[in-house]
Amino acid sequence: MMMMRSLCRLVLLLLCVNHAAAFESPEHKQLADLSYHLATQIFCATNPRVDFCLLKDEEKTFFDPVGNAVEAQHSTATPYSHISYGDIVMCVDYFLTPEKLLAGRENQLILARPKGDARARHGQLFPERRSDLEFRYWQRCDPADSNFEGARAGHVNHSHFQAELLAAQRTNHLLALMLRASDGNLFGAMVANAISDHFLQDSFAPGHITTWRSRLSDIAANAYHDRNNQRGWTIAVDKTVLADTTSIPNASHGVNLIGTILQSLCEDLAVRQYFFRYIGESPKPCAADCAVLAQSEDKRLDKLLEFMRRVHGKEELKVKLRGDQHLWDADQDEQRLVMLWTEVRAIFDVLESQSSEAGTAGAGAVRAIVLKDSFSKSAWTWDFDPPPQPAEEVFYPIKPSKITAVIGPITYVIPERNRRSGDLDDDRTWIDYKAMDQIWGVSYGIDNMTFGDTQNRKLLTLETVVQGKASHERFSENYALLAGLQGYFGPGRDGIALSSRLAWVRPETETALSVQLRALRLARDGLPAAWRPSLGGRIDLGFSSFLTAYLQGSRDAAVQRNGSIRGGWSIGAGVQLGAPTCRIPLVKRIDQCR
Repeated sequence: MMMMRSLCRLVLLLLCVNHAAAFESPEHKQLADLSYHLATQIFCATNPRVDFCLLKDEEKTFFDPVGNAVEAQHSTATPYSHISYGDIVMCVDYFLTPEKLLAGRENQLILARPKGDARARHGQLFPERRSDLEFRYWQRCDPADSNFEGARAGHVNHSHFQAELLAAQRTNHLLALMLRASDGNLFGAMVANAISDHFLQDSFAPGHITTWRSRLSDIAANAYHDRNNQRGWTIAVDKTVLADTTSIPNASHGVNLIGTILQSLCEDLAVRQYFFRYIGESPKPCAADCAVLAQSEDKRLDKLLEFMRRVHGKEELKVKLRGDQHLWDADQDEQRLVMLWTEVRAIFDVLESQSSEAGTAGAGAVRAIVLKDSFSKSAWTWDFDPPPQPAEEVFYPIKPSKITAVIGPITYVIPERNRRSGDLDDDRTWIDYKAMDQIWGVSYGIDNMTFGDTQNRKLLTLETVVQGKASHERFSENYALLAGLQGYFGPGRDGIALSSRLAWVRPETETALSVQLRALRLARDGLPAAWRPSLGGRIDLGFSSFLTAYLQGSRDAAVQRNGSIRGGWSIGAGVQLGAPTCRIPLVKRIDQCR
């Protein structure tokens, strides 16, 4: 039992730091660092006299690991001086709210300005320089066992899914544009836009667009999210919007981000390394090995050049998106390129937004500003055909529907299907648990008997979901049927039981109410074993992703000291760990989910 308890603790530590992330943290960071490098390099090549481009390297908003890979490995500068744009994009997953990333130092949310400062009329609400982001980055943005807020952030991450995801991207992007143009705070604008870009990247993960986060519990949301990220989802790219958003102002005719980025891939070895090779959390310096271009990369580049011809051709442009450690697969080069174009454009928006000269004189004067916004057409619609009747909404909402999501140049269409097609997860008014990764649970608890001379029984249970259904309606059906095998241990009275539960799930509070039925095999010394039923109720309360505590009451049975079997009431309590198959550490280690 001691070994089992130690194993449970280990599993707890491993599971509680998981997130329903669109991409792994290094994927977020690597793509964002590459986007920042290309955006700033291309922008300053075409706008050399803009304030940002006149700054010295050490004065720029963020450290650029793509352009300074060797320096990043050997510098002894203060830690915050090497915070990159990708670090902020990655960190959003580890904070309960992204506003914490904007609110200055953690121990002093608003920094008062020194006397004599022309702007001392208000406190510093948003960061204005690198040192303002000294928020113990290496502790807060790492999935370590001690990062409890990071674990909790995976439990309240509804803003990373569906319409809320698009709203979060749009809100933070507009804030970035206003900080740049209205406040003249370029660094704060870049931080806000990095937060926005985290949600922008998430929107390219099909699991985040398709998962009903507000209608599914933590475990079910992860299971559905993971399955769709692994399978992938084909989206359409609007060529007209793409052409508009990738144009470079003030550049010669025909020059745009599409061609310029592809040219960088062909000519810049550091850019090429970051684009084709999954570097992970510790970027390798672009040394001698970068001088030799891998033959496989040349072939992949040829495919991208062919993809570019389709971008400029007449045929419809479609790209298959995937997430969760798949972004740097060779098959996802096109996805990564479209994401790169879109994120570079988002950073361009910030750099291009500005204050107008007119109306800026005098304190309190109304200022005219110019905002460049490439995401004004983002949209989310959920159409029912025909619309469900009120009586059907509550109990059996099985009408087909269609979700359409537009984010910059890409469009998701989650199509209307008929239940008879056999593909149940395509009927968008409800989700069958069979459309998810298989969900497993391990629990440890104690049953306390209120009858006889057997005081308590220790339980170790393995369960799995065999059926379930979740509706899009707030107070309609959301249930799961579980079956499992239970081992119990008592003073000389060990045995097994077959267990089943019908659970009614409340995703908003991570609470589940269950009716529990068990068949207990009661072993007796010198007498044949006997089977007895046990029926009761149970409530699970979730307080972190994957982990719940439960209380239960049952009409139970137990073997007495004299070998007889007696029935009565028992009260039980315990903890349960649950996870989809592909969130179980051993399965992830042997790479069965890629």
